[in-house]
Amino acid sequence: MKITMTAAGGTAFVLADDAGGATVQDGFRPKQTRILQSQALFRAAYRASVARFNLENMLTFVVERTFGTVELCLNFIAQHADQVPVSGTLTVYHRSGTGQTTRALANAVVCKMECVEHVGVSCKFQYQVAGNGAWS
Repeated sequence: MKITMTAAGGTAFVLADDAGGATVQDGFRPKQTRILQSQALFRAAYRASVARFNLENMLTFVVERTFGTVELCLNFIAQHADQVPVSGTLTVYHRSGTGQTTRALANAVVCKMECVEHVGVSCKFQYQVAGNGAWS
């Protein structure tokens, strides 16, 4: 699996690439939130629920990276947040023996990025990305 973020007019920044040593670990979880209006109705037994849309797609995933030395790992941890684009198009590409798929989320924003584990020469980063459009 390969996950990239491309800022407007920029080049693709690789967040995860199984072939390049930044493997997607646990927590590959897409979700969607929606605005719901709950309305009381006169003399009704139940309230009415009305969809107000305002859809927001979110994706949370964890990426593990391993480096040659502890110093390289610490440098990556210290500088990584400043290198990742804040917003752009998120692209998820996966290829296996049974086929391939490519999905993109335009207008995506990296809401949260956190180093959730650091042991010696390896570290795990958790990313949370939100977009207000549909997956294409």
